[in-house]
Amino acid sequence: MRLDPRTVARRLVVAVLVAAPIAIGGAHAVTLVVLALMALAAALAWVFDLRRSGRRPTVDLVLVLLAGVTAVTALQLVPLPLGILRLLSPAAAEIWTAPIDAGRRLGWGSLSIDPGATGLELVKLALYAAVYSTLVGMRMRGDLRRLADVVLGVAVFVAAIGLLRKAAGGGPILELYAPEQVGESDAVISTLVNSNHLAGFLALATLLGIGRAATASLLAARLSYGTASVFCGVTLALTLSRGGIAAFGVGLVLLALLLPPRASHSSPCWSCFRSGTSGSRASQASFGPSAPRPAIRRATRSSP
Repeated sequence: MRLDPRTVARRLVVAVLVAAPIAIGGAHAVTLVVLALMALAAALAWVFDLRRSGRRPTVDLVLVLLAGVTAVTALQLVPLPLGILRLLSPAAAEIWTAPIDAGRRLGWGSLSIDPGATGLELVKLALYAAVYSTLVGMRMRGDLRRLADVVLGVAVFVAAIGLLRKAAGGGPILELYAPEQVGESDAVISTLVNSNHLAGFLALATLLGIGRAATASLLAARLSYGTASVFCGVTLALTLSRGGIAAFGVGLVLLALLLPPRASHSSPCWSCFRSGTSGSRASQASFGPSAPRPAIRRATRSSP
């Protein structure tokens, strides 16, 4: 069966969203390169689909900023003569001119004093830009809802791994990876070994679940999304990440303010929360539009 470029791009993006959190967040160089290649292939498939259909690519401020940061990071890897490097960064030039190999000095250097680490950061930024550009190009309501469900499902899986590991008293993650620099503590960790990173991912997933529950029309869907949101939210609290919990609180307020008013009609609980956070405008959206005022008719005096 022949797949069209749009389907290829969609499936590759889904694969990246599923694999990245489970694969220790792409912390290892090999995993990061594989994820970046998958994201680049998705972006190329999306560009090919645009050219075939004659549409123009969608470029927004976030994509421009990502491209700018990626370009600046790439410039830090460009080899420069030491004279020019000394003008741009005296500290970097001093490090590059330090004697190596029994007195031999380098005649060139880069703004980055650790090109290997900077190269990995460049790969990460390229991955972010490729995934984001593909998502922007797939800006259709059905696609976004499916992607939100994918992120929420992966978050539930990651949270379950963290809770099961904690209940078992620690040990290797998925019986495959043993964190080396993380001591045992009361905080829950999972395939995202850093508790702050795990909290940020769970905060995002919990907000997605709340939004999906508030906008769902079927009761079974509301219960499913609500249960997943509560599960991720409880695990978020158990990470003991103050930054992640604070970010979730801010996101929850923004979600209440930005959620379409029609979502309030489908969820009475969300209506109460929305009315408490967004004031009179949200209250009107929660309880429905006010009844129209009766028109005042002016009595007209008939002419004799």
